[in-house]
Amino acid sequence: MNLLLLLAALSLVKSARPAPVALARASDPTPVTLAALRSEPARYLGEEVRFALQFRALVEDWEPYLSRFDSARWLALEGWADETFTWDQPVFDAPAGHLFVRRGGGFEPLVRRAHTYQRFEVRARVREVFLGAPWLEVLELTPLEGEVGEGTIVSVTRARDLVAQGEFDLALEQFERARAAPLPPHALAALLEEMRFTRAARDLNPTKDENGLDEKKDKKDKEKKEDGDEGEQGVSKEASSPVVVPVNVRPRQRKRKTRLSVGISPRRRSLESGSRRAGLPA
Repeated sequence: MNLLLLLAALSLVKSARPAPVALARASDPTPVTLAALRSEPARYLGEEVRFALQFRALVEDWEPYLSRFDSARWLALEGWADETFTWDQPVFDAPAGHLFVRRGGGFEPLVRRAHTYQRFEVRARVREVFLGAPWLEVLELTPLEGEVGEGTIVSVTRARDLVAQGEFDLALEQFERARAAPLPPHALAALLEEMRFTRAARDLNPTKDENGLDEKKDKKDKEKKEDGDEGEQGVSKEASSPVVVPVNVRPRQRKRKTRLSVGISPRRRSLESGSRRAGLPA
């Protein structure tokens, strides 16, 4: 009887234990964009989240207010949401803050070695929501490939200025420089879309020269004119070339037949001709 009771108790304890798979699923961080997290921080309070970040800089000193994140034990960092583009001035001017790494922790050396615009996948816990912003404890940092660096930002800014001035070909050259960098896929797709828009604008607004004429059309007309001039010059050369007559060939001359009066003196011929005119017999 006691053995049966013991077996029944063991079966109840075993059934009450949570499955390992269920525990693993419950501990998975929630994937979210940093922009969405900042727009609804209370929704994720107390949860672990995962998002991509473009690193900007470390912050050594800040005002902790009543939070747990004092500067003696924590190191702050700020950055831009990975889904935004730092070549947009409003985005560049407003990086996200309140991300904290524990001083002396395993990820402090990685954060100190990080350079501006480097991308990371961040696993963090939303510890507090204060002044409408999430305050995050960074639990893990994983470097990601590709970045939108300083050269790309400068080239895109110049390209946009050139588009505004109507210099579409020069703008496309700047866009080509920008895309030469190892960009992340979403940034490259956005850049290609801007290039497509620039080409469409160029086709709708042909470049004008100083006389207000379409340069492309004017160039084509000049090429056609040059081709026509070359053809006329070829014909004129053929027409003006001298005709070479062989030296040994002489034109054939018609032989003149001359009547000779044999045995008649010049005086008699004149007398005979005078008699004929007078009607006298010779």
